[in-house]
Amino acid sequence: MSVYHNILEIREGASKSAIKNAYRKLAKKYHPDISTEENAEEMFIEISEAYQYLMQGFTPKKETSYTDFEDTIKSKEELRRERAQQYARMQFEAFRKQNDAFKKTWYYNPVKYFSYAIIYLVYTVSIALFLSPLFALIVTGDTSYALGCILFVLISSHFYTLARALHKGVTPYFENYK
Repeated sequence: MSVYHNILEIREGASKSAIKNAYRKLAKKYHPDISTEENAEEMFIEISEAYQYLMQGFTPKKETSYTDFEDTIKSKEELRRERAQQYARMQFEAFRKQNDAFKKTWYYNPVKYFSYAIIYLVYTVSIALFLSPLFALIVTGDTSYALGCILFVLISSHFYTLARALHKGVTPYFENYK
């Protein structure tokens, strides 16, 4: 595993979204404006450097010599280090607005609204199932139908549990961008 993967605490071959999520989490933890740890600035610089390296990467040209390749590596590392130091000197809000890892993709809002629509639909179904004996009693006036709907009340608890689990699973993903 490369040093950069270890810094971001991700596995080698991780996707770009996994790299962004790991960077976002660690940047929030170690940015000098927010963190109370004494080595926060150095950690933040390392994290930013690792993120830039993994996101941009680079492949050397085939016609370059080994010494040119070493110079290219050093210059790229120096550029990444310099950019990471600039990020560390920024106020956190300015850093968050300027950095690509914190920018929302074009499909962020549609996915968010669709996810919450599904969750609230399941909540609505669970409430309707729970109240079905009352509806049956009001509509028919016969208690036998209302007693028959008791099964729906039991099923409604499963729908409610499903909706809660979906809500808990989806919410942290959308809160990462705040």
